[in-house]
Amino acid sequence: MNIFEQQANEFRQRHIGPSAGEIKEMLQETKLSSIDELIQQTVPADIRMKDELAIPAAMNENQYLQHIKEISLRNKLFKSY
Repeated sequence: MNIFEQQANEFRQRHIGPSAGEIKEMLQETKLSSIDELIQQTVPADIRMKDELAIPAAMNENQYLQHIKEISLRNKLFKSY
């Protein structure tokens, strides 16, 4: 395995959530019925988000390139002395 494959595997292990089997095992161990119940019991209500995340629709590569181009056109050039 080369360094890039190793780094990709390490990243996946750190950033991809638990598998269905791991979730089932975790819920059995904690004697809870769902991830939502786990969150309700572990995350204080006053810091939990009340609304859904406002995530825009997915874009394909061409749409995203157009999107970032439009953003870049708003850049302003300033002189620095």
